[in-house]
Amino acid sequence: MSVLRKPELLSGHSSSVLCCEVNGTGQLLVSGSEDATARLWDLRTSECCQTFEGFGDNDVTSVTFSRTHEHQLFAAAGTTVRGFDFRGGGACDAFASYEFNRDEINQVAVNRKGTFLAAADDSGEVKIVDLATGSVFKTLRGVHTNICSGVQFHPKKSWEVVTGGLDAKLVTWDFSKGRPLQVFDLNENARAGSETSTQLFNPPLVHSVATPPEDSFSDAGHMAAVSQGDGAVAVYDLDYRDRQQSGKSASSRGAASAKGGGRSHGKSQKNSRMGDRNSDESGRKREDAGNGGDEETSVPGRRCCFGAVHGGHKSVAAYAGFARFGDPGEFLISGGNDGCVNLWRWQETAENRGEAEGESEGEGPSQSRSCASGDGSEDGRQVYSGARKETAKPLLLSLRHAKKVNWLTTSPQGNGKVIVADTSRHLRMYNFQ
Repeated sequence: MSVLRKPELLSGHSSSVLCCEVNGTGQLLVSGSEDATARLWDLRTSECCQTFEGFGDNDVTSVTFSRTHEHQLFAAAGTTVRGFDFRGGGACDAFASYEFNRDEINQVAVNRKGTFLAAADDSGEVKIVDLATGSVFKTLRGVHTNICSGVQFHPKKSWEVVTGGLDAKLVTWDFSKGRPLQVFDLNENARAGSETSTQLFNPPLVHSVATPPEDSFSDAGHMAAVSQGDGAVAVYDLDYRDRQQSGKSASSRGAASAKGGGRSHGKSQKNSRMGDRNSDESGRKREDAGNGGDEETSVPGRRCCFGAVHGGHKSVAAYAGFARFGDPGEFLISGGNDGCVNLWRWQETAENRGEAEGESEGEGPSQSRSCASGDGSEDGRQVYSGARKETAKPLLLSLRHAKKVNWLTTSPQGNGKVIVADTSRHLRMYNFQ
């Protein structure tokens, strides 16, 4: 996979672009900026077709499309989320305004049925809004002790959300009851692994949380991608707790059955125990896959983690998500403060990491990464490409975007597009082949 040509510029904002998202068809893009506007773009023409205002002097920090109404979108600025219907074109007023958060909102998300909206804010809380009544359904609080930076609905479970925060926690919630289900402490994970220890002293604060496209292959539909303050990007199994409980229940039933058979089944009991142990060991191996290479310590629930030793980001990873091109959910795309945009093959690497460990241990990041370099000019000229052929290596492609990345989104149109929001007033769209 490589970059087809220099990136196309999407010009219209007058200040830094903070966020962006592509709609379900892959033809429309919405962006939010420090210029206190949100803009709608037609990716077929690369033209801005509508501007949304009414946010006062507040930065537009998060945008998202409705999953059920193709002409509706939501934009967050300050403590308010506004809904817009863009069927009429031109200037339009918000059809809804939700001002329930106590502090600045960092991310909004809408569930696939279009019935609930979630808004994560600087206070560490998440408001779940019932879109039918326009009222707060639940407030999720009491776990995050710092800024809640991201929120997404579980792709497969209609009453669950996942949140991430600058307290280095990733949390799954049952929002129907307003209670946490499981908490992944990334600080503990960082101590257990060594994948980022060679690059930064920064803690693994969660800067973004993303779930895969709805049409992803079944395994990916239970995962969440996380970008971290130590530069790493990781994939976590949102259903890890359920899988563990199911495994324990199955083991208990097997032990009870063997015990009921009496002394004559002693060998069966032993085999059952051996099977349980082997199952646990294989589970730990799967969790360790991609953790950084040499460590034997298990990181529960983590499927893979890519850091500097894999040729990853040398600074804060601002965004990580699942690409919508290729087989949906197959690739991870990430962007960082180091000005790099990286494309990762996460699942194959996680499953086959053991084969990769047999390769030369002396190979460093400079050998394991494939870079597409640019000159950092304003129009993004001289962007070249390259890609790795070894499937054992997670990093497929790295673009030197040059500017600090704020957010990324992807489109399945053509052979795939990556749209980058950075510290400039332009969006840049890379076309892949």
